[in-house]
Formats: sequence, structure tokens, C-alpha cells
Amino acid sequence: MENEQLSSFLTRKFREWEANTKRRQTVAAFARWVGVSQASMSRWMSGDGGPPEAHNINKLVERLGPEIYDILGMPRPDPVIIALQEMSESDDPEIQKDWDLILKMLSEHGFILTKDTKRMR
Repeated sequence: MENEQLSSFLTRKFREWEANTKRRQTVAAFARWVGVSQASMSRWMSGDGGPPEAHNINKLVERLGPEIYDILGMPRPDPVIIALQEMSESDDPEIQKDWDLILKMLSEHGFILTKDTKRMR
């Protein structure tokens, strides 16, 4: 069931992408655009093989949207956690100032969240 849903989703997204480019495209070009191998994309689109690995799921989500989590039966990541992670990785001094304030507030409430670990304990 999961493979069929993934196959249908990717085929639909391929057709949408192809229409947006206003020219006929190949699965290989679609795979390159998404950032995954042609072999993996072909397997998923044909319904063969297992689900995508974590690093490929991230690429699929970035290009095709978070519905991929639903199709794979995975919980969607918490947007607050994602925003915190993006803040922690920013080089912008203003964002880093905000990040330091968040770390201070969390530590005052018993949470340990560091720039190095990027996780709560």
C-alpha cells in the first residue's frame, strides 16, 4: 500500500514538475532536480523496493512537500523544532543573538539545548 501511494505521489509530482517546465522531461532529470539518484527515483515511481532512506526523505520533502511524511506513515517534524534548528545553524548575528536568548530561557526552565548538540535533553 505504502509503495503504491509513494509511486502515485511521485508520478503526480513528476507530471506537475514537467508541466511547470513546459517541456517533456525524463525521470533522470526529475531525480536530479529532487537531488536523488535516478535508480532510486525509478524504483519508487515503479513501486519496487522499500521506502526512501532518511537523507532522501529530506530531499523529497524539500522539493515536493511534507505530504511525503504522511505517505510514508511518518510523523511530520514539529515546525518549532525545525525553526530552532535553522536558527542554531545561522551565521546571522541578529539570529544568533535571538538563539542565545532562547538557550538562556530554556536553561532557566531546566532544558539543556546547546549549539553543539542541537537537541533537548
